[in-house]
Amino acid sequence: MGHALHRWALVAAPLCMALSGCAQTRTAPADLVPSPCTPGLCVIQVFVDSCTAPGGIRVDKPLVVANSAINMRWQIMTTGFVFASDGIVFDPPNAQFELRNNPSPNEFRIHNRKSQTGDFKYTVKVQGCTPHDPWVRNVS
Repeated sequence: MGHALHRWALVAAPLCMALSGCAQTRTAPADLVPSPCTPGLCVIQVFVDSCTAPGGIRVDKPLVVANSAINMRWQIMTTGFVFASDGIVFDPPNAQFELRNNPSPNEFRIHNRKSQTGDFKYTVKVQGCTPHDPWVRNVS
């Protein structure tokens, strides 16, 4: 019985993580101090300090979006780096974040319809680098 239970635990934990994200946090860290976005357009600067190290990519601010819908534009400020084709991905996907035309490889644009309030995790993907997972906070 104990051996079968142990075998089940070895299968259940990875399955749980893969299917439901149970091991992933869906709430922003308690120490998150977001910076307000300017109305109309919010520019988020992306810096690559170390492409392969966890935490090697950073954004200049965690975002707080108040008032109404806003256009968000991420720009890689470190020369020589470009976004992956799916450079900004919300997890889980959310229809209020609408992909826009991205005019250059170091720029990524998304329209935040702000149809929901709360904290929304997203991933910054720079080509060939370890991804970074910051947050957007929509407030009323």
